[in-house]
Formats: sequence, structure tokens, C-alpha cells
Amino acid sequence: MAARFCDSFDAYLTADLLLRWTAQYLFNSATTTISASNGRNGTSSLRTGPTNSNQGAAGVGKTLGSQATWIVGFAFRTPTLNTNPTIPFASLDDGFGTHQIELSFTSGGFLRATRNGTLLGTATSVPLVANTYAYVELLGTIDATAGVVTIRVNGAQVLALTGQNTKNTANASADTIVLGMSAGVGPGGDNWDYDDLYVLDGTGAANNTFLGDTRVQALRSTGAGHSTQFALGAGTSNWEAVSEATEDGDTTYVDSATAGQIDAYTFGALTPVSGTIPFLQTMLVARKDDAGIRTVADVISDGITDHVGASNNVGTSYQQWLTIHETDPVTSAAFTLANVNARQYGVEEVA
Repeated sequence: MAARFCDSFDAYLTADLLLRWTAQYLFNSATTTISASNGRNGTSSLRTGPTNSNQGAAGVGKTLGSQATWIVGFAFRTPTLNTNPTIPFASLDDGFGTHQIELSFTSGGFLRATRNGTLLGTATSVPLVANTYAYVELLGTIDATAGVVTIRVNGAQVLALTGQNTKNTANASADTIVLGMSAGVGPGGDNWDYDDLYVLDGTGAANNTFLGDTRVQALRSTGAGHSTQFALGAGTSNWEAVSEATEDGDTTYVDSATAGQIDAYTFGALTPVSGTIPFLQTMLVARKDDAGIRTVADVISDGITDHVGASNNVGTSYQQWLTIHETDPVTSAAFTLANVNARQYGVEEVA
């Protein structure tokens, strides 16, 4: 599987960052927040930065397993280009905070690639523009002599480095994708915004190269599907109990104690009317309320046949489980807009 993770930053709150992300770094009055209405399409962004004139650093990391090559794309906005060019706004890490390849930018907005602070190369075209989102993509291969760094901005290649030493640690790999670790300058510092993130690991037959400027859209349930077997724990109806824009814990929920039961829901349609769907990521949020082993799995259905994903062991506190689907399990082919919109999605109480 080449696709590993995506985030629209629209389906959870700041308090739930560590349900979705592995680690968070905050220093000297800095914050990392889910910032409403600051995304590219009037939705939310991930915002990192200080809260006062003292310089601070903030960031989040997602650990996905060790790979030599990673491909990352995300929308990025900075309010000013008057920033120390040695400070990264994204990196590939071997353990959160131990950088292999970093991205930063000059006062002119040109992107730079570094190995734990050692300059590898600087772009000379397509600079960032203050207060304007740009779509940044990085392909990085970790190696002591054959390292690769390719950077694209808004679909244009701005830096292509080969034969590089991109290995800062003892390992020729990275396992964590980091956004942030930034420091602000000037009154109030800089708040950096991120949106529409995708992460690929460079393996497999699909999703192993740049996807281009990508929109990540979070969809919510809009009605009952073909199967309503869970009990309504709190709320008006099953589908409404799981339809909130951001998860609300025990305020509304459905529950089951019977293995094999499925709750399925219809979902809203994707906004674009054309384009490709490189992969789909489902999200389950669940907890158990007693001792014993409980497992749940995501379900994708055409209303006739239910396709059940991998099982997840549930703990007593709410957790998120993200499952990547690179092909439509109903057709065994790539997803299309029509198929994504036609499918029902839900949950099975596996055991």
C-alpha cells in the first residue's frame, strides 16, 4: 500500500489532535490548533505558531513506520516571508524531532531543503507569496550517498536533487511526518496554516508518485443506510448520532454488544464534480464501557454486499482508527466520484 494518511483538518477539534496525530511539540507560549475558517475552502486548517511576541515553536508529528522514501503534499500559508530560513515548516523525521530532510524558505519565499540544518539546495522559481496558500509537495529518499529531494510548488518542480546525503541518523529511513516546529518573528509572531495533506510511502503499484494539488474533503453521514443494527445510545437517530462535524464523545453515539452487527449510513456528496480519487480514508471513533475484548471495523457497502475492513481493538477511552482504501472494494477498481458518492459507510461490531 502506497497511500498512508490524509487530513482535511475538518473532522476534529484542537483537543483531539493527539487522537489523530502521534506527537505534539509546544515551546515558549506556542500553540497548535485546528483553526476554523482558515483552510483553503473556508473550512479548517492546522495552525501552528506563538501566541505572543516571544518566539515560540509548535508542530505535530504522525508516525507511520520506517520507509526510505516518502511523498508528502499539503497546502501551506505564511503571513510573512520575514522568517529565519533555517527554521523548518515541515520535515521527514527518524523519530519525532530528529530531522532527516527539512523544508524551509528564504525571505524571498524560495523553498530550501536541508539535512538537519545542513543546506542541500535552494529553489530559484515559484516562490511562496505571503498570505497566499501554495501547494507544496516533497519527495524525499533517505540515504548517505544516493539521497533524493524533489520539491514541487503548485505543480511546478522547483528543486530536484540526487546523489545527496540525506541521512542524519544511523537509519536510512524516516518514520514520522512533521508539520510545523516553526518559530515566529516580529510582533505577535507568525501563525502558519496547513491544509489538504496527503502522505504516500513510495511503494506499491499506485499512489507512488506526486498526486499534484489535492483537496482532502471530510464527509459526514446524512441518512440511514441499508442496515441499522446498533442501538441508539444517545441522540435522535443512529445516523444523526454519528453525523456531528466534530466528534462529541458520549453526547451522541450508537452502541452494540453483538458480534456481526452492522450500522451503515448514507453520506453527503463530494463537492468536486470532476477529477480523480487516488484513495479514500475512513475514520472510526469508538470506546468500550466494560472489561473484555471488543473489536470494530469500518464497512463500505453498495447496499447489498458489505465489505468489512481490518479489525481494531477498542479501549476504554475514545480512539480514532483510520483505514486507507486505494480501490473500491465493491468494484475492485479505482474509486470514482460517482462510486464514492453512491457508497454507504459504517461500522461492524466484529467481536
